[in-house]
Amino acid sequence: MSANNHIFLQKPSVTELINGYCRVNVNKAIIAKLNLVNKPTSKKDILIRKILLHQKSDTMQITMTRLLLFYFNFMDIFELPEGAEIAQIYGIPLDSLQESVRFIPQIKIRFKEPEKEAKAEARRAREAELSIRVSSTIATELKDNSMTQLLPLAQKVANAFKDIKYEKGYSKYHYRDIDKNYKFSIFVVKESDAKDIIGAALSINNDTPNFDQHLIHPSIGRNFKVAEKDKLFGQIIDLPYERTKANMEFYRAELHIRGIEPIRLVNNSKKPAGAIVELKVEEKSNLSS
Repeated sequence: MSANNHIFLQKPSVTELINGYCRVNVNKAIIAKLNLVNKPTSKKDILIRKILLHQKSDTMQITMTRLLLFYFNFMDIFELPEGAEIAQIYGIPLDSLQESVRFIPQIKIRFKEPEKEAKAEARRAREAELSIRVSSTIATELKDNSMTQLLPLAQKVANAFKDIKYEKGYSKYHYRDIDKNYKFSIFVVKESDAKDIIGAALSINNDTPNFDQHLIHPSIGRNFKVAEKDKLFGQIIDLPYERTKANMEFYRAELHIRGIEPIRLVNNSKKPAGAIVELKVEEKSNLSS
């Protein structure tokens, strides 16, 4: 056989393998369990087939949705005995779980690329964020008399982050201090920027970082300047770029306490956002006066 007559078969992707398995095996189980006929006539059977039976063109999201719907139907979860809790299915006693879990207030720090730079490349502005759990002292103060503590907390966050600007990039830095509940992952170009951000975050808790002991910089195992490729339904596609570069600046800070809506502590955009401290709005007001 000449080289021109050889047939080269592409190795199927994981998505295609899962899809094929579901079409062959899961569909059989669905038909047997629900007693579906080959040529349904009732609207109910037609609808069930359309919703549950896997098709060759299904995406992974649709495949997972069909599996979950069949699971809930198969387990009769929607027909629980009177007085039963859905948590019993997963073996989680809700009352004792709630009593055992301690929810610590967190401050979410958000960074954003300037809109002008994003518009110059005809795309949305890139964003980044990190969350820090407040110290037990601050958590107690917020619980006992939250309203009187919000303004000084917002001012502290504003002073710590108002001048923070950095270049988001390919290098990842981890800061892990389990004893103090610190777990950060930051993508930057320069290590000094990562240290500035971590230092600002810890200053909210009147703490200082120990970089020698807790800062980790894992080696980069691939070239993030090149998009990875994958195969979807026989077609080679480019995956979205990871760890994209962008100039970032402090944008907003929110306080998250379980059971209530997030509280905007600081806003650093020109448009008012109902925050306790409006940095650029106040700056503009001071210039006008």
